[in-house]
This record gives sequence, structure tokens and C-alpha cells, in this order.
Amino acid sequence: MIKPHISVILPVYNAAFSIEETIKSITSQNYRKIELICVDDGSNDNSVSKIKKLQNRDKRIQLLQFSKNSGISEALNFGIKNAKGKYIARIDSDDLAETNRLEIQKQFLDQNPRVAIVGSWIQLFGKRKDVWHYRQASDQIKSLLLFRTNGFPHNSILCRKEVFKEHSYDSYYDGVEDTELWCRIIKKNPNIEFANIPKVLTKYRVHDQQTSHKYKSKQMNLYRKIIKSYVEFFCDGITQNDLNNHYNLIEMREKISEKKLNEIGQWKLYLEKKFNKRLNDRFYEINNKWHKLCRYNQNMNIFERYNSCKGILSYI
Repeated sequence: MIKPHISVILPVYNAAFSIEETIKSITSQNYRKIELICVDDGSNDNSVSKIKKLQNRDKRIQLLQFSKNSGISEALNFGIKNAKGKYIARIDSDDLAETNRLEIQKQFLDQNPRVAIVGSWIQLFGKRKDVWHYRQASDQIKSLLLFRTNGFPHNSILCRKEVFKEHSYDSYYDGVEDTELWCRIIKKNPNIEFANIPKVLTKYRVHDQQTSHKYKSKQMNLYRKIIKSYVEFFCDGITQNDLNNHYNLIEMREKISEKKLNEIGQWKLYLEKKFNKRLNDRFYEINNKWHKLCRYNQNMNIFERYNSCKGILSYI
């Protein structure tokens, strides 16, 4: 078999209802020099038999197996360890890739050698039909990670393999393992470049059994740990009150007192100052969050008091 240029990592756990459709969306890609590494994480349905059936038809499909469930991070790390490609792609076992996805993303990385990871927009299907428009610019992605976003859709990334020679997924953060990894990578190398292609290249299935629905409370606690560590990278000596003010910017609570809004505004100015010493919030994402919070609380006078970009038309 020709050495693959792209290794697609597909973690599988009890996905018999969707796995065939997902695999076919990868094996039918326009770009053919790929391998698909299916990592079965101790499934007890007939996922494995369905994978083996397709494997007999297409030798680019590999099957790796854990005897018991070890979690998505362990499955991803194991798949990446066995990957032969120059690039690592991701997809989840209930999602679909557009036929030109890998071709477009590989071409983008080839043409933009400074970019380490590229994502895309995604189309929801199943219980929802909307499109998620992820931000294109690296600076914007890094700023938004301050606010409980994952930067790009994990199921639609293409990454240079060198990234995973230095970093691996942390199983403690299963469920939000992608966000934790991106923040850790930035802390190690603030100049790393990210991007999202403004096209729908992956379809994300929305259904009741998703991990993100079943373990939301645990995810929120893990997100708080990730955000605390990320904020501390930019701001030395922060207090719990500082973090509480930051969480107010994330959670967009209403009925916040004027005194508290003033506190949050002061924190926001401090965060901008410290963040911009290391990175560049040139899209004013921190100020955007402040604007939204003040708008929700119907107090635009306080917004103007701490507004960092007076006169910007987006706030009219």
C-alpha cells in the first residue's frame, strides 16, 4: 500500500448505529492517500464487526482495539502513535466528512506552512440543522479560548503530526480534551498559528446519547480548570474574585449589581493589558464579551466607562 499522507483517527465506542456511514464518508474522500485508523474503545455492541466488514473492502482501514473502555484521550493517543501520515485528521464515530474535506484542508496547510492546525465550519444534522461558523484568524481563536470555546471543531481538524510529537491528549480532561490541549499548546508556544476554513467540511450529528449532553456538569468543572490555567498564563497572582469576575464574562448572567459590573470592568481592562503583552486581541474579543454582559444587564453607561475601542461601529 502507498504510504498515506493523512492519517484519520476515528475513536469508536458503541457506535454501531452510525459507524458505517462515518467510515464511508472518509473512504470516499477525493484525496485518496489516506489511512483510516479506527480505535475501538471496548465496544460491547457490533461496532467492531461492522468495521471489519468494511476493512475487508478497503485496506486503508485499520482497526486497533482496547479490551476495555479507556476513554477518548487514550484512544486518540493510541491512534496517533500508530499513524504513518504527515498529517493527523480527526472525525467522530457519528459524524460525516464532506468528500472534499481532506483535500481542501491539506491544500490549506501546504499553502500556509506556519499554520499548525486547521479546522472548518460544521453543519449540524439530526435534531438541529444550523451551521457553526468558527473564527478564521489565529489571534481570534486564541482570544476566544479565554471564554469556554474550543477554538475549532475537534471533529474537523487537520493537524501537522509534529504537534503530537510534543503534546498528547490528557485523559483527565476527557470530554473537553481538545480545549485543554489547545490551551496547553499555546502556553508552550504562544506563536503557534491556528486557522479555520470558512466552509462546511464536516457534518455534526446531534442526538440524545452524546457525551456532551450526558456529562455537562462534569464538563463545566473541567472547563473552569482549563480557563483558570489559561488565564493564569497571562495574569500573574490572580485571586478567586478575579476568576469569579472572569466567569461572569463567560456565563453572561443578568441582574448583576452596578458595583459588581464596575469590578468586572476593571478586571476586563487588566486582562486585556496582560493578554496583549503575550498575544494580540486585535479583534477585541475581550471587549466584545464586556459589551454583551453590559447589554444583558441594560447598563451601557458602565460599558462605555471600560470600553477599549470607543467609536467602533460594531457597538452602535
